[in-house]
Amino acid sequence: MDISKMIAFCVIAAALALILKQYRPEYAMIIVATASCTALLFIIMSVMPAIEEIRQMVLEAGGEALYFSVLFKSLGICYITKFASDLCRDSGQTSMASKIDFAGKAAILILSLPLIESLLDIAIELIG
Repeated sequence: MDISKMIAFCVIAAALALILKQYRPEYAMIIVATASCTALLFIIMSVMPAIEEIRQMVLEAGGEALYFSVLFKSLGICYITKFASDLCRDSGQTSMASKIDFAGKAAILILSLPLIESLLDIAIELIG
């Protein structure tokens, strides 16, 4: 990942948004949102090969695919939720940002239900 290009892109977009904010605040928000989405996509594309390699290592080592899947899906939910709530906070929508944070937490809880079930099965086996 060429981090310097991404940082330069984000700094230029932030400076442009700061200049535009004085005259057309609605355009500044669009620039920030577009630059943020572009940076997020760049990061995702850069990280995907590493995630796939880690998944292969876990599977080759005999690790449980369910645990790996839940871990990385939860991580993705956290990043996307943080990204969306930060955009809302930047635009002054703190109430909407709080709802997004709550939705992310609920999604992770729902996603982790198979893990909870698996842990309860193990506990029942140990007790009984």
